[in-house]
Parts: sequence; C-alpha cells; structure tokens
Amino acid sequence: AFVNSASGGGMGHSLYKDLCSHLGPTHVFDLNSCRPGQMPEDTLIKYAHDPMVKILACGGDGTMGWIFSSLDSVWATILGKSSSSTRVHASPFKNHLPLAIMPLGTGNDLSRQFGWGGKFEQSMRKKNMIMEVQSAILTSLDRWRCIIMPAEAIGDEEKKTIPKILAESLHYDEVAKCESEEVKRKKTLEALQSLLAENEQSKSKLTNSLLGSLAKGNSGASKSPCPSIQFFDGVFCNYFSLGFDATVAYLFHHERENHPEKFTSPLKNKLIYVEKKSC
Repeated sequence: AFVNSASGGGMGHSLYKDLCSHLGPTHVFDLNSCRPGQMPEDTLIKYAHDPMVKILACGGDGTMGWIFSSLDSVWATILGKSSSSTRVHASPFKNHLPLAIMPLGTGNDLSRQFGWGGKFEQSMRKKNMIMEVQSAILTSLDRWRCIIMPAEAIGDEEKKTIPKILAESLHYDEVAKCESEEVKRKKTLEALQSLLAENEQSKSKLTNSLLGSLAKGNSGASKSPCPSIQFFDGVFCNYFSLGFDATVAYLFHHERENHPEKFTSPLKNKLIYVEKKSC
C-alpha cells in the first residue's frame, strides 16, 4: 500500500498506522518519505513478476498518476526500453500489479469512476478494505499521451506526418529564421520522429538537445532572436487542463506545497480551490 500522508487533510498520517497494523510496516509506504533509491518504482519492481500482488494507493487523482508513472518505469525496465513491444497490455504482465484506490484527495474523480467512492469513509480503515482489494475485479483503464509543440517548429514536409484533422490548424505567419531552411527542417523532423517513437532513448537524447539549445539561447554570450523549440510530452488518465483551469490547478498545488497546514479537510481544500479561481 502507498499512502500520501499529505492527502485527506492530514488523515493520511493516521491511515498509515492503520494499514501498517493490517499489512505490516514492510508493506506500507509513505509517499512523502520518498527519496532516491526509495521511490515507488524501487518497491514495485520487486513484485512485478508475482501475479497475486495488488496495489492499494491512498490519495487523490495526483497520487494515482504518480503510481501509474512509477509502473511505467517498472515495465520499461522489465520489458526493455529499446524493445518494439514495451506496452504492458500486450505482454505476459498485462494483469500484474493492478491498482486499487482509497480516496483521500479533493476531487477523487478516478476513484469515483471505478467504484471505490468519491470520498473517504471511516469504514475504509478496517481490514475489510484489504479484503475488497483482494477480491476486486480487474478493469482496464485507458491512459493517454499528450504531446504539445508550437506550430512554428513544424516545417512543410513534417506536417505530412500529422493527421489531417490536426494539420488544418497549423497555418501560421512566417517568423524570422536564424538557421538555414535545410537545418531547421532536419531538426524538426528529428523532433517529431523522436516524440512519436516508442524508443525512450531517442526521446531522452532529443530532450537533452533541446535543453542545451534553450540554455544556449538564454546565455548572455549567445542570445538568439529565434524562439527555442519547446514541447510538452506527458501522460494523463481522465483529463488534462489548459489555460485558466490549468493555472488555477497550479496555484492550488503550489499553495498546498508551501502551506500544508491550510489543507486540513476536503471541504477546506475545495474552498481554497474556489478562492484561487476568483484571483
């Protein structure tokens, strides 16, 4: 079991003790105590080959996303980062390490959708919850990869690799060019190929290259009037936000990180969320 002790208005601390009494302290982990070498994936990989092991994650939607990302790391390590078949649902491990949810967050949308409840109940502290996890029916969850790139970074040839429905919005004004057209198009093609490829090594190479270009562009000695190629590559479960809604979510998260003492109950959390919307 993984417990986010910062969730549930501090309720995670007492829940951690309850779970330790049910499962034993060696099988319960506080996500707030993670550090290099003791991350969720370091624990999960030890049980990845056992089809009988199930995971209980106690927290909100953000906690679920964290554990899912840790599972991605586990399967990438086991299946091989350079393998052409790194998708766990197409492997013999497709039913290994299923995730159950104990809702300790503010919204708990994912927990509600999968029948674990929209809010924490005191009855969940009892051992019956562990038994429910053990007997639960496995259900598949779609997770989505979202890649965001500025249209200015895409050349005419590279646009052909984009689905037609997306390419219709890629009309933009000409911008100042600091490189030859051939060099620019080559970089762009490599960027798209790396982003869309399953090969994590090539994506890491691209990321390091882009970060190097960005750092060079920001240095005083070699500033460039052209914008650096910037992109976002992430995974989401049920939804993602852009613009105003994303800003509010960021402000809420930032406030909770800096002032956890303000977030003592799901109701107060929601009120703070509303406050951030009115800012």
